[in-house]
Amino acid sequence: MKKLQALILSPVDASYRHIADEIQHTIQASGATPITVDNIIHPGGAWVNAMTDAIQEADIILADVSRKSSNIFFELGVAFALRKPTMLLLSTDAAGDIPSEILGYLMITYDPKDLSSLKETISRFIKYQESRWSGKNA
Repeated sequence: MKKLQALILSPVDASYRHIADEIQHTIQASGATPITVDNIIHPGGAWVNAMTDAIQEADIILADVSRKSSNIFFELGVAFALRKPTMLLLSTDAAGDIPSEILGYLMITYDPKDLSSLKETISRFIKYQESRWSGKNA
């Protein structure tokens, strides 16, 4: 069976690094292949082309919308247009401060000080998506 490609859309600053690392490790432990900005953006490359290509190639999307990042919202727009299975992640530090346009999507709130619940939910999301893909790729 093909391993799912899981694209992570998240802030890239150092203060978020430990959360991004945990998400990436959880994806790997769940049997999927994580795709991060580090994997797809190359020096001298066009960001928008690399991102849209990565979104098209990804099987699932995990996007942290805790910070109002125009990059992440642009990338989400592309993912939504392509009807990619998407899980939105929202820190409890930012809960209640999200754009109304994304309220109808699957959104998981997490505590940045205790990521155990988030990791379990991501694992379940991946397993569910794998079960959907196994029939398509058999």
